Amino acid sequence: MGDPRDTEPRAQASAVPRPSANHLDRFDLLAAGLLVALAAYVGVILLRAPRNVGEFHDDGLYLVTAKALADGQGYRHTHLPGNPYQTKYPILYPLLVSAIWRLFPAFPDNVAVIQVVNVALWAAGSWLAYLVLRRAWGLPWWLPASGVALAFGHAGTLGLLQTAMSESLYLLFSMGTLVVLQRTTRDPISAQVPRRALWCSVLAGLSAGGAYLTRTVGAAVAAVVLWELDWRRRWRSLAAAAVAMALAAGAWQAWRVYAGHANAANPAFAALAYDLDYTIWLPQSPGALARVIIHNLSAVIAEHYVLLFPIQVDSVAHALQERARGVMLLYAGMLFAAVLTLVGAAGVWNRRQLSLHVYLLAYLGLVLMWPFSPMRFLLPILPLLTTLFLAGCYRLVRGLVSLVQFVAASAPTSDAADGETEVLSRWSGARVGARVSSVVVSLFVFWLAYANLWQITVQPGRAKFAEDVRRREVLVDLLRSRTPPDAVICADMAGYVHLRTGRKVVPFLPWTNPLPFLYPDDRELGGCGRAVTRHEVRNIVDYASTSLVPYLRATGSTHLVPLDENSSYYGIAFADLRQRYPHYFRLLGTREGYSLYQVVLPPQ
Repeated sequence: MGDPRDTEPRAQASAVPRPSANHLDRFDLLAAGLLVALAAYVGVILLRAPRNVGEFHDDGLYLVTAKALADGQGYRHTHLPGNPYQTKYPILYPLLVSAIWRLFPAFPDNVAVIQVVNVALWAAGSWLAYLVLRRAWGLPWWLPASGVALAFGHAGTLGLLQTAMSESLYLLFSMGTLVVLQRTTRDPISAQVPRRALWCSVLAGLSAGGAYLTRTVGAAVAAVVLWELDWRRRWRSLAAAAVAMALAAGAWQAWRVYAGHANAANPAFAALAYDLDYTIWLPQSPGALARVIIHNLSAVIAEHYVLLFPIQVDSVAHALQERARGVMLLYAGMLFAAVLTLVGAAGVWNRRQLSLHVYLLAYLGLVLMWPFSPMRFLLPILPLLTTLFLAGCYRLVRGLVSLVQFVAASAPTSDAADGETEVLSRWSGARVGARVSSVVVSLFVFWLAYANLWQITVQPGRAKFAEDVRRREVLVDLLRSRTPPDAVICADMAGYVHLRTGRKVVPFLPWTNPLPFLYPDDRELGGCGRAVTRHEVRNIVDYASTSLVPYLRATGSTHLVPLDENSSYYGIAFADLRQRYPHYFRLLGTREGYSLYQVVLPPQ
């Protein structure tokens, strides 16, 4: 007998026949049509909505660095004083946006083109995810189709697609890597033609390198490629994939070393480390790493529940933090969703097809170790998580139907059934269980789809987006009219403000070490995301009181726009500092909640 790792697994009795890795059937074409229609619908929603740019800190950085690349200035933070090199975010997505910028240079009108490209990338990545899910796990076609469609129509996905965020490109590369890897290891032609298998391995390595060049968490995809080829003893393919990944990722690492040394040569850049390097984010001790993992595990369970159901994150976080009525039911729902997803993962477990399981474990392992809220990191694997959850629901309903049938069959009857009748009864029961499960889960999918589409169409609200855009324009007008062109402004939404005003803008209160603020000692395990605690508030106030003035002096800031004192602890901290040192900050103007101060620091 040959190595079982290179043999095709037997089809499960409950699954439909596994489709060929090289051919599409009518169900695949139906799933593709569904994704095309959904992409058109989401694209129309985005194009009709106001341009919601600048809501995230990251999208501003992507846009600034993309414009710098388009203008021939290199991969730089042109919004920061001194134009330091960008070494924090990989370069591939800014390169893509820079190509759009060259063709459509008018900002923020070109954001509409970026949105269309994001939707197209997510649709293509969803299609590849569907192919991977169906071929690797042998699921009925409607389960992976429903999973990727629900993930596409989620409000969280819409939030990423409506601005310059890299998750759509990462989804395309990560799922593309798994598709090519599957063809490399499972395609009979590739197994018989070494040269073809070698080229497929090179393509898998390049695609994994593209995922890493899009988001650093793409290291999980690269690890899966190396593990899969090593596990299947494809030594030549392993070497080819490793070389391809080294070429793709090595160039970025070489750039980081070169640009990092160049930035370090300018002492003024030390105060801007938050935007220039990931080093300050990493836990510095085993105890700190363990605290991050424990807290992130509880956050992943909570945010996994929020992503599966059309529930507002803020309402869940408030209920968990305030111990509101019904919080135990909320905990039960979170646990039930997690268990169903695990049941789905166990149901599709196959030792000959472990690449998807290994990818999810590697990806989630990196997410748990990263000191940040996991919500955004879960979105690129949402198609996989949603499909596993639906598979768990399918197995649960089918198990319940089988249990009812077993109890009914075990009841005494007046007529004893012979052996042939019993076999036919069991066979018929299995078919009935599958049909009932399909109907129940399909109805559940339709309800989730309706709720998600209603949420992305109605809940975010045109009025709210329009109001956010209008208020940002108020801030832009205030800065244009009351600051000189050479001003250095300390403010939130630094990248967006720079693109709209041309002023240099530094972030407001960047952390030197975020762990004590994001994961304080008194933070409880039950929080959804980063729970605000008394320890956190005290740390923020102390940090602002001791670090803001040296930070303003180090960055050469001439003006400052504090965050809202009524809704932000950062704003409260600044208010406390301003009362202590009123002669350091001279009020120049106030418009609709925005206050502009001139920074007047005494000489050292």
